[in-house]
Amino acid sequence: MSSENHVKLNVFHIGGGDEDIGPTNVLLKLEGVDVDLYIFEIIDDDGYTTLDRFKNRPNVSANIVPYGVGEIDGEVVNFRVNKHSLSSSVLPGSSLTGHNNPDYDWCDDWAENTALDTTFEATLRSIDALVASGEVPSPDFLSMDIQGLELAAMRGGSSALAQTVLGIVTES
Repeated sequence: MSSENHVKLNVFHIGGGDEDIGPTNVLLKLEGVDVDLYIFEIIDDDGYTTLDRFKNRPNVSANIVPYGVGEIDGEVVNFRVNKHSLSSSVLPGSSLTGHNNPDYDWCDDWAENTALDTTFEATLRSIDALVASGEVPSPDFLSMDIQGLELAAMRGGSSALAQTVLGIVTES
């Protein structure tokens, strides 16, 4: 995939892929950059996160990593799948944002967006453990949209991130 004149980046997007991976999309469009993209997805649902949109991009190799990411490798959590799955999280939605309108067509306020549908037990992995085991390479760029667990994920990847990461983008 890479040519001698291309830069190769290992890009992690933690928090699923749905239709969009946020600002990380910009990296996929840069001239002369080959991307090994790792999309971390805790929800085991064929079709929720799809790699189809990357098939026709010769500079992108996309991979699903079927784990949620946290600070402590092996931590077992109850994962909350919300009625609008993009707001799903280990953490419950905050009552402070209940009446804020997120300006989304599919809901009237944030409380509706984060209303609980179901839960399941999941085991979180740390970035450091995944890199150390060889399951993923060290990231050059880290993108996170994990509904409040961003700091925990960075703490769980402090060694790997200190060695190679060039940039981090996160939603807050």
